[in-house]
Amino acid sequence: MTTEYVFCVAEHVFKIGFADSRQDNIHLLPSFIPFIKEGENGGYVFYVKVSEALCLNLPPLTDVHNYPTPKGSLTVETNKKDAYRITSYDDSGNCCAIMQTMNGFKNVECVLQGTKEMRAFGLNNSIMMVFTFRTSAAETLLIHASAVIHQGYGYAFIARSGTGKSTHTRLWTEHIADTELLNDDNPVVRIIDNQVFIYGSPWSGKTPCYRNIKAKLGAITQIVRDERNYAEAVSPVRMFCFLQTACSTLRMDNKIYHNTNNTIARLIELIRNHSYALHCRPDKEAAVVCHKTICRNDH
Repeated sequence: MTTEYVFCVAEHVFKIGFADSRQDNIHLLPSFIPFIKEGENGGYVFYVKVSEALCLNLPPLTDVHNYPTPKGSLTVETNKKDAYRITSYDDSGNCCAIMQTMNGFKNVECVLQGTKEMRAFGLNNSIMMVFTFRTSAAETLLIHASAVIHQGYGYAFIARSGTGKSTHTRLWTEHIADTELLNDDNPVVRIIDNQVFIYGSPWSGKTPCYRNIKAKLGAITQIVRDERNYAEAVSPVRMFCFLQTACSTLRMDNKIYHNTNNTIARLIELIRNHSYALHCRPDKEAAVVCHKTICRNDH
């Protein structure tokens, strides 16, 4: 018997199934609870089945890559077509999850290992990857960013880890009226009918901010540490380079990587007058300067 749950993230509907198990169930996914979709019987973007053993008989996987991640590492094995086995490891090198697919991540089987914390990490990591890969064809990006909502618009701040994205959005919520945190690590940006929206997601890093809401995207701003506070518009080429490093993708899969780059290019075209770099200190003035420069008033 399999217990199944339907979720909706950034208006993409997907299903997670848990085979009978004492350890693997919805309690591994507390951040997904706000995204449960009741009474949904339509089509799904993807389906992940969590079971105790891998049953899919994959062809020989001869192409193997190892990738570091912010919280561990991945091993990706493929036949250079549509078959993949991806193993997730935590930052101590422990195997937490193994997932397999043969149809472009539409149907995925996943096996979890280790403690409850390891299994939760592995499952979250696996679902996040499948979501990213499957939605890449629908002009959707999972962006490593911290994002706020201010007066009906969403503002995303991107930067290298440790630069101060979370600090800056905290300064907005503390000092800029009518501002609230949307997501602190992985908001979703999606283009629908030539409009750009930013969404909360179940993935928010160390800050528990799992909000099933959306807003029109007001601007994207790169945070740059500096000794003084000033904001400047950036060129499309520069913003493309920023976003390429900030957006999750699968570079070894030509189709997924191509989809991601096309969506980044389309996004930049649609927000070409709302792409910025903020040179700043971690202080109140930085938030005030940024607010004055990037905020939209074209409601």
